[in-house]
Amino acid sequence: MDFQPYPVLIVAADTIIGLTVLRSLGRRGVPVYAAATLDDALGPHSTYCRGWFRMPNDPGQAIAALREHLQKWKITHIIGISENHISLLNRHREELERNYTLLFPPADTFERAIRKSSTLECARRAGVPAPETRYPQSVAEIEQCRDMEYPVILKLSFHQFAPGTVVVFRHKSLRVENYEELYQVLSALPPGQYPMVQEFIPGYGVGMSMLVRGGETVLAFQHRRVREFPPEGGIGVLCEAVTPDPKLVEYSRRLLQEMGWEGVAMVEYRRDPATGRYALMEVNGRFWGSLPTAIHAGADFPFWLYRTSFPGAPHPERTYRAGMLARSLAGDTKWLVTVLRQRTVPVWRAVPVYLAAFRPSMRYFMFVWDDPKPALNNFAGRFWKQKSG
Repeated sequence: MDFQPYPVLIVAADTIIGLTVLRSLGRRGVPVYAAATLDDALGPHSTYCRGWFRMPNDPGQAIAALREHLQKWKITHIIGISENHISLLNRHREELERNYTLLFPPADTFERAIRKSSTLECARRAGVPAPETRYPQSVAEIEQCRDMEYPVILKLSFHQFAPGTVVVFRHKSLRVENYEELYQVLSALPPGQYPMVQEFIPGYGVGMSMLVRGGETVLAFQHRRVREFPPEGGIGVLCEAVTPDPKLVEYSRRLLQEMGWEGVAMVEYRRDPATGRYALMEVNGRFWGSLPTAIHAGADFPFWLYRTSFPGAPHPERTYRAGMLARSLAGDTKWLVTVLRQRTVPVWRAVPVYLAAFRPSMRYFMFVWDDPKPALNNFAGRFWKQKSG
């Protein structure tokens, strides 16, 4: 370590994402502390966690507890993990910035990522290819989608609503086969809560992860989703590090520049192997679910986000191990069960590819040899939950 590390607080280290960030910093000798909001939070069980506290659900009480522990542990840097926690911290940004380095985007920049309509508008200005998208918000406006090419995908453009709002559309994404089905789905929703209607892009997911400092890309990492859950298009449960495609690097650089980005982001695309076409899906303006793939391959985004926050910090090496595979065992098992139940992949093909992933070179999202306790506790918790159920 060629500099004096200062303490970091992770808000909140509930999930694999927060755990991965905590491990990245802890392995480098950075003192890492955690807030947690779930009973089965992963981060507090890590050997790299110096201390943790339970963050109340009430926003006012949560901020009061945060202030107490920031002072107690002499924290200098704060990393927000989930969109909800980043939004909570941003409501107190002016106060927090007086004493702490905040390693997440300010509210106006962050909103360009969480509002998909804003992301797509930035993509249009930056010349980044994106699917055809419509935004009906009433029964009368559904008609504008009649001439789209089907199937289409429905996604919420902005999934943070006013407190107390009962959100009826619960899907991360929903595939609709024709206009009649689209009308049936949308007309059953409250006006103003309609998801956006987007052209379906066949193929597989590709992620371009970047760390931007002063408008310059200092670290870039590309992965592809070998398997996703849900299988028809969802989160990556088996991912492969691949050599960066210069075209995709340029698309992502231009998009993040147009968004005025500073820090880390993962720009998600779909790639149609039949045509080679890339199409933008969204921007994760926070650390992303497949982050362990980057870490295992040698692109250590959490540490370099922290390290480059210091004046005169060096830049990371831009190389990493292409071909590295990483897997969410729980997610990949859900993939197998789902494709067998739906009969979308033949048994003779699905089972062998699932079992073949238990190779010695495979890396895992949660289990690592230097910090096994979070995975073991998680497994035990699932076992007892199923047994008691």
